[in-house]
Amino acid sequence: MRKRPSSVTSIIALICIAAYISALLYGAYRIYINITERRAIASQEFSDLAGRSSAAGVSGFMDTDFQHAIEDTLTHSRTIQGVIVSGPDGEYAFERELSGAINWVGDSPRFASQLGTSSKPFFSHLRVEGLRNVTISAVYRYIDYDYFIDILKQTLLIILIFLSAAFISLILEAALGKKDEDESDLLSADRLSADRLSAGEPVIRDDEFYTPPPRPQPHPAVVPPIMPYPVPHPGSPPYHPPVPPFAESRAAARSAPAVKQVGEPVTPAQMPEVPPASEPPKPAAPARPQEPLTTELPTAILPTAAPARPDVPRGLYSPRGIGWEDYTLERLEAELHRCASFEQDLTVMVMEYRAANADESSPLGSAIYTKLTDAVVSFFNIRDLIFEKGKQGLSVIIPNTDLEQGLTRAEEFHGRLQSELAILPPVGIGLSSRAGRLVNADRILFEAAQAMRKTKQDPASPIIAFKSDPEKYRDFIQRSQ
Repeated sequence: MRKRPSSVTSIIALICIAAYISALLYGAYRIYINITERRAIASQEFSDLAGRSSAAGVSGFMDTDFQHAIEDTLTHSRTIQGVIVSGPDGEYAFERELSGAINWVGDSPRFASQLGTSSKPFFSHLRVEGLRNVTISAVYRYIDYDYFIDILKQTLLIILIFLSAAFISLILEAALGKKDEDESDLLSADRLSADRLSAGEPVIRDDEFYTPPPRPQPHPAVVPPIMPYPVPHPGSPPYHPPVPPFAESRAAARSAPAVKQVGEPVTPAQMPEVPPASEPPKPAAPARPQEPLTTELPTAILPTAAPARPDVPRGLYSPRGIGWEDYTLERLEAELHRCASFEQDLTVMVMEYRAANADESSPLGSAIYTKLTDAVVSFFNIRDLIFEKGKQGLSVIIPNTDLEQGLTRAEEFHGRLQSELAILPPVGIGLSSRAGRLVNADRILFEAAQAMRKTKQDPASPIIAFKSDPEKYRDFIQRSQ
């Protein structure tokens, strides 16, 4: 019996759906109203910030009173997250604590893109006596996360109440519906049994065991065996199947699978003669001893390994314990992509010692190269980011390090070479960094190598760094596309 849907269940389902939609619309409306209010508040707070900054700028630009006015307004503000003041000497940033609203690209502050923070900052000119082109800009947060969480809690509470009511009603409906269905099935079975009894038909009840009577099975027909060949009569000659010609038998042997042949029946006429008992049987020839098997191959046919080439990369490290030069670009490209994903800087350092007729092929050059490699590995302690370069140089990848930090480390390393390894010839070092650019591995390695070549032209400057301008680099990339 099929169960009909209850009208009560349908009504409860409609009520729950209406409650869910109403709760979502209520939460969305409250959040929209809050965002609109916060934008108006942010506009008013920025106007107050610009006014206080202009008033404090009368006494002096970026003095203690000027900075205190900006920091105090930023602290007591409900919406403003970061402020950048631009003056003739550069840009100055003020940030709410733990807001992350400002990122630094080299020496220039930039507003960070965050969810819930305005993408278009406020902007205004400041009236500072004695200075021109002094501007102030600020970003604000238009989503109040505490208020947003309270609205979500209220919405989820309404949904949870109606969901619990629907769940309880479904359980009650299932229990009551099953009881009604069992009673209906029992009444239907009793009514059917009464109808069959009145019609004289047998009735089988659930509390009785019923075994159907055995049915007669028909006897299988007797099939005589099929003989493969005709049965000979007594006294008739034996039957032999026809043999195909020689050519046909060869064609059949190619196409058919291999079958073991059975000899023809032996007749008395074909029986071999048995020698008399007086003649002793001839002894059989002694069997030839079988040679033992061996798994060893002759030396002439064994494959010989080709001599290893020392200039072909094999494994992660070269024989000097650092990376192969062929792996430099691939690893540098991966590190650039990783640092760009985490908004980190990266510095590449290329160094080469200056000694005529002392490359790595000569004994003197090999000893110098080994001492320089050991010194680099010991100082930087990043063996998997140090690679060979040419016959007298090395490349070092230093992640999460800007150009100023890279210069400091290069000076420390060069000073250690002069103090501890005075036997080494002069070493030139060139540096370049990512500096907020989306630069590829070929470009940054080329910049560092060019800086290293400049040290050969100016022996008084053993360390030279290539400093890029991110704005000019972006303009160059746009023009070249």
